[in-house]
Amino acid sequence: MQGCFAVCAIGFAAFLTVERRSANPMPPLSIFGSAAFSAAVADATLMTFGVYGLLFLLPLYLQATRGDSVLGAGIALLPMSVTFFLVSPAAERVANRVGPRALIGCGMGLTTMGLLLLATPLIQAGYGGIAVALFAVGIGLGLITGPIATAAVANAPKARSGLASGLVNVGRMVGATIGVAALGLLFGGHVEQAARNATMFLTGMPGAFLMGAAAQLIGALIAVLCLRRHSLEGGRI
Repeated sequence: MQGCFAVCAIGFAAFLTVERRSANPMPPLSIFGSAAFSAAVADATLMTFGVYGLLFLLPLYLQATRGDSVLGAGIALLPMSVTFFLVSPAAERVANRVGPRALIGCGMGLTTMGLLLLATPLIQAGYGGIAVALFAVGIGLGLITGPIATAAVANAPKARSGLASGLVNVGRMVGATIGVAALGLLFGGHVEQAARNATMFLTGMPGAFLMGAAAQLIGALIAVLCLRRHSLEGGRI
């Protein structure tokens, strides 16, 4: 697995080298000259890194330790999806008044708290603790998702608005892929024990959720330090 990560890093470095020298690069690297745009893409990546790792591991835990069916595990995740559905439409309107920095920083703070709760023994106390953590993550995602895209597009040249939006989505997919791989790898050392004893899920999961929480906390700091405070004005932040 370490070899795969090494190959990935080498491939990424080679890609950047080729793109810098290309007359017509796939993504013009100059677009990352804006600190606010780069921060938005980084936050999109870090957001999905932790949350998709949660979506990968938590249903396994629910089925292995609580005996939930696949459908039951899906229903147990509803606090996150319902709160996201309710909060996200209002987040964009609020961002126009208070700016994306406050919403993204607050949202990533909430996702940090949710993942930290899942890393504590509270997860063993029953579904109530899990639901509280999922509510926090869902509200956080609702606050983050729209403003991240808006911040990215607003801080890119108008002619590159489509590219900016696409790069945010690429960041999300990269974060999701690496998050599932990294958090799954961290938990993977305990898979054999968990297969024999469901309670062994609790050995590997805290570390995985702590890693996800660390990514969210870094994202919150990036938002606070690199995004501007003011509202959107004339297509720019």
